[in-house]
Amino acid sequence: MIQDFSSIFEGKQTIDVRTVSFRRNTTFRKVAGAVLTTVLVIGVISCLVFGLLIKSGLKELALKQTVKLELIIDQQRLYAQRNMLLEKDKIVLAAAGMGLHSPKGKQVRQL
Repeated sequence: MIQDFSSIFEGKQTIDVRTVSFRRNTTFRKVAGAVLTTVLVIGVISCLVFGLLIKSGLKELALKQTVKLELIIDQQRLYAQRNMLLEKDKIVLAAAGMGLHSPKGKQVRQL
C-alpha cells in the first residue's frame, strides 16, 4: 500500500540562490591577478636569462672564430713551408751539402 503525503505540504519549497557574477567576485579577481602577475614576472625573468645566455654564446662563438682563423693561418704557413721543403732543387742541394749524390742510370736496377 502506497501512502500519499501530497496533502501535507502546503506549497512548493523555494530555494533562494544568490548568483555571484565574475565582475563582483573579488576572490576570482585576486586569483586572476596573482596568476597574471606571476606569469608576467616569470616571462620577464626568462627573457633576461635567455638574453644573457645568447650574449654569452655569441662571445664564445666569436672567440672560437678567432681561434679558427689563427689555426687556418698557421695551417697555410705550414703548407707553404712543406711545399718549399719538398722542392726537388732544395732536396738535391741539401743532399749535396751532406755529400750525397743522385744515382747514375746504370746504378739503378729494377727487380
